[in-house]
Amino acid sequence: ERKVTHTTLVPSMFQLLLSAPNLKEYDLRSVRYFVYGGSTMLEKVLHGIMKAFPGAKFVQGYGMTETSVRDPIYLCKTRYFI
Repeated sequence: ERKVTHTTLVPSMFQLLLSAPNLKEYDLRSVRYFVYGGSTMLEKVLHGIMKAFPGAKFVQGYGMTETSVRDPIYLCKTRYFI
């Protein structure tokens, strides 16, 4: 059986996921990496999505559209930070 293990989203899509009333009805444990970028990630959204997906890693991508938004990346190493 095939399942999603990696996905790339913009921060507003994380907000939509967190606001979905039926999010817990779906088995999304297979998602291991969330790559995000394209706009500012609010700290409360990042904390919320990290709590909702405790087994996943979160990677921030940054770069010019003309080259690749994944040129420099940052792996969030801590679950919660100030």
